[in-house]
Amino acid sequence: MKTVVAMIAVLTLATLAQAEIWVEVDPGVDVGDGLTSYTVHLVADTEANKATAWDGTFIGQMNQIWFGGIMPTPTMSNASYLGDDIIKDSHFLLYDDDLLTVRTPNETETAPDGALDGAFGIKPEAELQDLPLAQIVLAQGQQVLMVGGAADIQGRTFDFEVLIPEPATLSLLGFGLAGILLRRRRK
Repeated sequence: MKTVVAMIAVLTLATLAQAEIWVEVDPGVDVGDGLTSYTVHLVADTEANKATAWDGTFIGQMNQIWFGGIMPTPTMSNASYLGDDIIKDSHFLLYDDDLLTVRTPNETETAPDGALDGAFGIKPEAELQDLPLAQIVLAQGQQVLMVGGAADIQGRTFDFEVLIPEPATLSLLGFGLAGILLRRRRK
């Protein structure tokens, strides 16, 4: 068993060592009304490898609010119309002024096939080694699939397929809570 765990650890470290840009998802934050907000980041291992472009989609039933019921709010520029409701809206965490637009970010409503997608370059002054890419707001128990890719300053591309929230993270949290409860019962 120890050998299997060691092999998994070595393979994981080897995979991370080769990665230049990867996706990190912050732990969810309860924003009320049975909704949880997740921040999705594109993280580069060095300042020289930070993301310069994104092309991808978040697919699934996420909470999205349209300004006045008619205008989508896919970026921070549009989401500012929402006032206090911004914490309950799924959108990209970049402003229109940060983007070199290739395809305008777009969103559809909360149908099961809802989507938040975009393909854009990121202006050099907005590029970060840890770039908050999107805020995804989900009803508890829901997941969305992020499918897409990023490019770095060297022109290399990195493809991603990530479930938000990750099932493994939820399982670990569940095991941790179960352990705490069992420990309390034994005392």
